[in-house]
Amino acid sequence: MQQADNSKKMMLQHFNGIADSYTYCRTLDEAPVRSIAGYASEADQSICDLGCGTGRYLFELIKAFRSQGTHVKKAYGVDISPDMLKEAEIESDGLHHDIEWILGSVDSTGLPDSSVSVVTSFNSIHHVPIKRTLGEVRRILSPGGIFAIYARVLQQESEHIWGCLFPDYVSYSKVLTRQALSRFTEYDERWKLIDVKDFVFKRKASISRICQQTKNKHYSTLARYTEDEFEH
Repeated sequence: MQQADNSKKMMLQHFNGIADSYTYCRTLDEAPVRSIAGYASEADQSICDLGCGTGRYLFELIKAFRSQGTHVKKAYGVDISPDMLKEAEIESDGLHHDIEWILGSVDSTGLPDSSVSVVTSFNSIHHVPIKRTLGEVRRILSPGGIFAIYARVLQQESEHIWGCLFPDYVSYSKVLTRQALSRFTEYDERWKLIDVKDFVFKRKASISRICQQTKNKHYSTLARYTEDEFEH
């Protein structure tokens, strides 16, 4: 329990520290968002994004729903970082989205039972207590609701530039394996796996951008190095 608390504290400090530049320094993948929106068959949706950060994926999901004629009657963004949510509020100002930003843990959202039809997690599932989070998602989902996870898998971590150049990067990473993600339905027999999709993207970035991302530790795995290890 102490180790989990320390990890949560470290991640909170990390994301508070990068909140004001997070949207600039991270990419947003549109194809998975459109794919998730396509699974929602009802004309009206209430959605909740867990670990929403600055809200960028939640905004994109609302946009995808509206583009296909689906009405988003209510949206929630949940995150433990007050600084991230502050940025989300700034970004959402004037967008005419009915979004409620919730400061709290994703395994205890405070939302009513059966209150949302779509719950999402974009690149955040490896930061949360899986079993408790799945229980909370089960509680807040309406009957027939969808829980959609978009995540990197551990096998990918060694393929990007930090995985190639930073010793022990994969060892420090908390990203889940493909096998672990595929076993989520085993936590509760009431879950039914609808589909699994792979998405591949070509990345281009300037050296200056990569250096900025690295120096400011814009990937949480970099924050797990000691200062001496990181400087080396």
